[in-house]
Amino acid sequence: MGNSFLHWEIEGLINNQEQKNASVLELKQLSCLTTLEIHLHDLQIIPQDLFSEKLKRYRILIGDVWDWRWSATYGETTRMLKIKLNNSISLIHRVEILLKKTEELHLELNGVKNAIDELDEDGFAQLKHLHVQNGHELLYILNLVPSKTVFPMLESLSLHNLIKLEKICHGELYAESFSKLRILKVEKCDMLEHLFSFSEDIKFSQLQEIEVIDCKNLKEIFGEESVDLVVENERNDMLRKEPEEVNLEDHIIDGNALFDEKVAFPSLQEMILSHLDNLQLIWHNQPHGIFLLQIKRSET
Repeated sequence: MGNSFLHWEIEGLINNQEQKNASVLELKQLSCLTTLEIHLHDLQIIPQDLFSEKLKRYRILIGDVWDWRWSATYGETTRMLKIKLNNSISLIHRVEILLKKTEELHLELNGVKNAIDELDEDGFAQLKHLHVQNGHELLYILNLVPSKTVFPMLESLSLHNLIKLEKICHGELYAESFSKLRILKVEKCDMLEHLFSFSEDIKFSQLQEIEVIDCKNLKEIFGEESVDLVVENERNDMLRKEPEEVNLEDHIIDGNALFDEKVAFPSLQEMILSHLDNLQLIWHNQPHGIFLLQIKRSET
């Protein structure tokens, strides 16, 4: 049913007319269902308790912004959920059971101000991939009060067009948070000055790729509150800003740095930076152990 039918109806009469299409309530009659692919046009048509604990594999799209052509972003995941939220999270309880088990989550946040951690009080214990887009009112991805562990299994984080986002994390994290993060991509988040600004002992030992594009106020990836990160066996680190190699030190004397001088990444393989208008330095001091750093830059 995944790519074949979208016009599900609510059970009963619609404007005093009999329903003409299938109702989502009919799915509740499939009591032994373990695998489901479905596209629903709105969260409002989903009744409470529609989805069962018995679901083991699913690809579920909710909202009119998703397309099945882009449904399998991460081929290894067996539980994928894409949701468009409009103005509030008041109906999110209708898919609560899915959120707790989802491995791949895509969110379109139209007018939503709530931080992402409010969607699952257990901290998304099984989530591996998170993509958040078009949240024009969102201030924080995480607003942690009190401190807790979130995203312990998260491998990739992608943030796109969150124009008011001030911080990825507001509050303190436990050390297990983000411990599996391998890929970080951020684009068009103009209010961000620091991607991460943690005082907790958060180590990004698995981080392999960093991509930051068109974030006009970005000053540092790790801000002044960041802790020391241990440097171990850095690989050939590549920083790409598109063709034409330059030596930044020939052009820059003072200014903002992308990294605090004590921060390093033991598994970093690739970094892509583009259109960062407020970025003036890559390193305060080159971290010990990096033996190859190629910098390529183009006009922005």
